[in-house]
Amino acid sequence: MRWPGIEQIYGPHLKKTSVFSSPKLWEDLHTRVIEHNIRIVSQYYTRITLARLTSLLDLTQQQTEEILCRLVVSGTVWARTDRPAGIVNFRKSRSAEDVMNDWSSDMSRLLGLVEKTWMGVNAAQAAQSRAVKATS
Repeated sequence: MRWPGIEQIYGPHLKKTSVFSSPKLWEDLHTRVIEHNIRIVSQYYTRITLARLTSLLDLTQQQTEEILCRLVVSGTVWARTDRPAGIVNFRKSRSAEDVMNDWSSDMSRLLGLVEKTWMGVNAAQAAQSRAVKATS
């Protein structure tokens, strides 16, 4: 949800309601929209440049870093920021053991699918050869 679009489309109507009677409440909505957007970005991206995240959130780089840090400290999202490179990582680094366990599990699943497919092909070939012998 891009804040400028929300503010333009819904702002005039929402500001007239009693819920957003003070500017502080409107600013709280803005903050919640940004927090929502960071949570969504963390689900879809494993790495993103700080410049791109800043443009997606329609904020300055300093505001983006402050809000991201607040969400990390509160435990809402997991992230590591590499400031010199300007990259935000949303995925925890995994141990070699975890990577190998996942790979082994994926290979077992793949071999199971290959075996199931091979058995299906053999059954189809056997049925076809029986049909050919029956017609001869």
